[in-house]
Amino acid sequence: MKKKLLFLSLLIMFCFQGFAQAEAYPVQDINQCNSEVFDLTVQTPITLGNQSPANYSVTYHLTWQDAENNMNAIANPTAFMITTGNIEQALYIRVSNNATGEFDTTSFVIGMWGGPILQPVNDVMTCTAYTLPALAVGNYFTGPGGTGTILPAGTVVTTSQIIYIYAADEGCSSQSMFMVTVNSSNIMLMEPLMECAINGVATFELEPSMGEAYQMFPDTMNMAIYTNMADAEANATENQIYDINNYTSVLGQQSVYIRVETATCTWILQVQLIVNECSGISVSGHVAYDADNNGCTENDPGSAGILVYYTSGNYSNYTYTDADGDYIFQNVPTGAVSVFVNTYYPANVTATPSNHVLTIADVNLEDINFCLTPPPPVNDVAVYLYPTSAAQPGFPATYALVINNFGNTTANGTITLEFNDTQLDFTQSWPAMSQSGNTLTASYTNLQPYGYQVVYLEFLVAQPGIVDLGDVITFTSN
Repeated sequence: MKKKLLFLSLLIMFCFQGFAQAEAYPVQDINQCNSEVFDLTVQTPITLGNQSPANYSVTYHLTWQDAENNMNAIANPTAFMITTGNIEQALYIRVSNNATGEFDTTSFVIGMWGGPILQPVNDVMTCTAYTLPALAVGNYFTGPGGTGTILPAGTVVTTSQIIYIYAADEGCSSQSMFMVTVNSSNIMLMEPLMECAINGVATFELEPSMGEAYQMFPDTMNMAIYTNMADAEANATENQIYDINNYTSVLGQQSVYIRVETATCTWILQVQLIVNECSGISVSGHVAYDADNNGCTENDPGSAGILVYYTSGNYSNYTYTDADGDYIFQNVPTGAVSVFVNTYYPANVTATPSNHVLTIADVNLEDINFCLTPPPPVNDVAVYLYPTSAAQPGFPATYALVINNFGNTTANGTITLEFNDTQLDFTQSWPAMSQSGNTLTASYTNLQPYGYQVVYLEFLVAQPGIVDLGDVITFTSN
């Protein structure tokens, strides 16, 4: 009987000691592609193993000391962002027994990787075929995400289709695409132009249409415009239209033809000219700037140089406000017309109202006014460090430190860059940065909204033995 009681006592002690222990089971590193927010709690069931979450707690920490001392646990482990300014960071897990306080720790690394950088390829328009050029990175595919059929460089594309460029590296991927349009007829219609006639004659500016043609065919070698298709096809230079911003036409409809010559083919672009009787009706108004942010009044200044435009069916027309903030449209077509003001210049303002919907009949419309309100101030400056050369032991390494103003206010401030002075020796920068130990400091002033400034840096990488191939060089910038 004594032997049985002794065995039972030992069994109870062994079970109590086993329950009191805590173990942080090892976890895998987390690598994400193009995503800076990490959910650390995916590691919780792994590091707990067979330990009940009802009896054990799991916390995440930035340092091993914090994990050991149960201090400064990461407040929101479901949405953690790297704090080192680098693309990876080591984190520490503490598994604690809620009843006894016993604990154990382990660590893992999180990393955010960007996909390969692909060279841009513009949309292509051809009347014969297109040969895919060589790529520095990636391959051509007929489907997205590296699906469909792979197309080697040099493949001749003879039908209109979307071509995808796809590359993958260390689990991360990048994709771009472009359209190849093969149009064997080589005759295309462009947006029509509309003007009204005074005494039966209207004057057209054809230069904007030719500018659109250049955008459509960036590889244009020669361009000319003609009054008829036959002259355009024959390139009859003696019948070419030369005064492109003072071309007159009579009531009704006619077309002009733009001949575009590229390296591979010749295109004929037809531009329809529509001439209607001038309505004699005007639409006018005033654009004010609410400088004191209490609604537009007579005391608020007019906004000069603001784009105002109207739409009437598929037709649109635009003008700019004068020095007093006034604008006027002459000979506005009858029917439904919507008038808008451009709110993207100078600083993403808000317009009240957003637009005016009018019915044009037989009278002039005045006081079609807009009030521009400045947006709420947004202060948002970010800094990025880009390598401009490869870092090799014993050789110089160069970087570009880019300061971006993503806010809508003018920014002034100071930027610091900390580097590992065991791995690197700072040599110079343009413009100059002041150095104190392993910290470089520079000031930026008058950084305009959506503007940026660049500081170019040069370091000397330490000799092999101190820095070896495969070592990670880290920086911290604020």
